[in-house]
Amino acid sequence: MELMNQLLFGIFGLILFGIFLTVQVDNQLHNSLESSLFWRYTVLLRSIAYFFWFLIPFFGSVCLLPANYLYIASVVLLALFLSGWNAPIKRSVMYILAIGYVIFCFVFLHFFLKENSFVARVNTVAGTQIPLMIWEFFSIAYYLRKKRDYVVGVLIFFLALQVTAYSLRIITVNRSPHLSIQNIVNADLLSSMMSWTSNGINVIVYILINAYLYRRLWKKERESIYKYDIASKERTRIQELLVEREKLVSYLLKSNKTASTGALAASLAHELSQPLGASLLNAQHLKSLMDRNVVKLDLEKDIVNSIEADTRRAGQIIRSLRALFSGDAITLERIDLIGLVYSIAQLVEPECRGSNIELLIEMPERCYINANSIEIHQAILNVLNNAIQSLKSKNNIEKKHILIAINLQGEQVTINISDNGPGVPIEREHSLFELLDSQKESGMGLGLWLCKHIMTRHGGDIFYKRGSNAGATFSLVFPPPIPVDDLRI
Repeated sequence: MELMNQLLFGIFGLILFGIFLTVQVDNQLHNSLESSLFWRYTVLLRSIAYFFWFLIPFFGSVCLLPANYLYIASVVLLALFLSGWNAPIKRSVMYILAIGYVIFCFVFLHFFLKENSFVARVNTVAGTQIPLMIWEFFSIAYYLRKKRDYVVGVLIFFLALQVTAYSLRIITVNRSPHLSIQNIVNADLLSSMMSWTSNGINVIVYILINAYLYRRLWKKERESIYKYDIASKERTRIQELLVEREKLVSYLLKSNKTASTGALAASLAHELSQPLGASLLNAQHLKSLMDRNVVKLDLEKDIVNSIEADTRRAGQIIRSLRALFSGDAITLERIDLIGLVYSIAQLVEPECRGSNIELLIEMPERCYINANSIEIHQAILNVLNNAIQSLKSKNNIEKKHILIAINLQGEQVTINISDNGPGVPIEREHSLFELLDSQKESGMGLGLWLCKHIMTRHGGDIFYKRGSNAGATFSLVFPPPIPVDDLRI
């Protein structure tokens, strides 16, 4: 029987030492709850305790002291470890357990020094570990309520079985005391069977805990791999989107060049129509005079001068539009806005008079801005032409009029061009300044977009406001003048 007990303690020690070696490897790979110091050392101390019991036949009863001390220490550490699954261990609890462990050591030493004290020693060890095992049971039961796992369920069963086995061992030993038994190794068959059962359940508890911890590690690794797979797929998707974005940017650049080319062509047609039309009328008038042999040198000279002026203006428009669409820097100059507005009014006055449109002008005595006169001339003229076309399309308005007003607010200059026409339909207000947006039969949808582009280049803006009764008001807002030294931008 002694050989059987010795052999079983050796086997139990080897099993637990094997678990300890796996914990050591795990601790090097994972700095987490699974590699807690409590868990490492409870396994190590329990395995060494079994080895001391294994050595009793060789070295005698002196091995009982370290075996039992290490055994109870491992029980304390296991209880702390399992309790730590639910909440951090308080220092006060550890102090109480340390004091209780010291008391156990002195009590056990007292009985160890007495002869025939096997029953007393068993009662001391079992009486110390059973409360700790009950604590372990309730800790795991509480943990199972939060983390449903079948391994934890099996562990609870064996923890309960462990408490039962040690309780039965105390009852068995006390009902049939064997005064001849000196230690656990040379116990009789009944005591040995109770020892095998209780210690075997101990080993199973350790195996289940280790299995659950590695199961947790396996789940974490699987989750990490799953997250990595998702991240890899997202990274691949992002790379695909980046490639698509580059293709889209390339396509938009090509489209932008095409749109810019089309807009430039439309702008040329839009802006050159007036000076070329005026030149055509003057040329036809001159040809008519020549066909009738009417010689009026002064009149002919005026007509030729008008054709020359219109031709120069057409050239300026071409150069200005080229600068607009090529992104060239604007050459600003200090211009007389009053004079510029009056010159534009003279251009449209004949058309207004022929369409019964009254042209009103409200301006201060002086007003200067830093701008490119050709581009601002185009912007104001475009807005005026839109107002004229709007009024010409409606014959049910008794008194048609257009008001050009210059407002000064500090250093900011605003030109308001208002009419009493039908105004802009509400559904078109949001796209009013977009390229190629037009409802006019003869228009290209370029005028207001070009005005917006010109004003933006000058650091200003253009706004539309619906009239209180009818009509429309367009406001061209210019930024404050800049120093003369910085006129070229």
